[in-house]
Amino acid sequence: MPLFDGSERSLRGLRRRGRRGRGGRDSYQQAAVLEVGAMVLQNMFSALSFLHYRKDDDFVDRLSYFYTSSFLIMMAVLVSFKQFGGRPLECWVPAQFTASWEAYTEMYCWAQNTYWVPIDQDIPPDFADREYRQISYYQWVPFFLLLQAFLYYVPCLMWRLMSDKSGIRLNDIVQMATEKENIEPDYRIRTIESLSRHIESALRYQHTATSRTQYTLHRVFKCFNMRYYESYVTGLYLVSSPLFV
Repeated sequence: MPLFDGSERSLRGLRRRGRRGRGGRDSYQQAAVLEVGAMVLQNMFSALSFLHYRKDDDFVDRLSYFYTSSFLIMMAVLVSFKQFGGRPLECWVPAQFTASWEAYTEMYCWAQNTYWVPIDQDIPPDFADREYRQISYYQWVPFFLLLQAFLYYVPCLMWRLMSDKSGIRLNDIVQMATEKENIEPDYRIRTIESLSRHIESALRYQHTATSRTQYTLHRVFKCFNMRYYESYVTGLYLVSSPLFV
């Protein structure tokens, strides 16, 4: 999908909307930012599809890695859109400043650390006092939010990657067991037989792998054989579940 559907028509519309407001250039830029922002938000929701949930977890796990991560990513995009696509800081500048001077002043103030002064106090004249009150985190808020979203997703990523190593496809097992077609007796019997063969085959392979280890490294270091143990999935679930909280 192109950024502007009918770019010339969209740009003409943005110019018309920009001329109607005060300050044609600023109004045009604001209208362009809003136009692009709407498309960014639309694409953002479609890009969150990689945070899909599966059948081998519960609501508490999804609340952590799916809903919380999605919320943090959306907040990061919204904050980034304001900071990098709009005017993150608006300064009250002298009247003799031109538009370019004002833009430069605002960008300089945004790049530098700001400091907070209560409305009933004067600006501290001492540079050290102003430096002590500096707020230096607001430029990094989108990156902090993305880092938090990734950390919320790490337990799910660890569970999926390590559980698949066991040979037992838990997601497929639960999905097949919860299909609505199982209400029919014949279909339910076939599902049970298929799941039984899969679990039996996986357990047989685990037993064979642990009893006939050919590599010396695996014989010496038993930790390399953990994924072949029958209790591997249970232990992995007990270890990964507290990480979702």
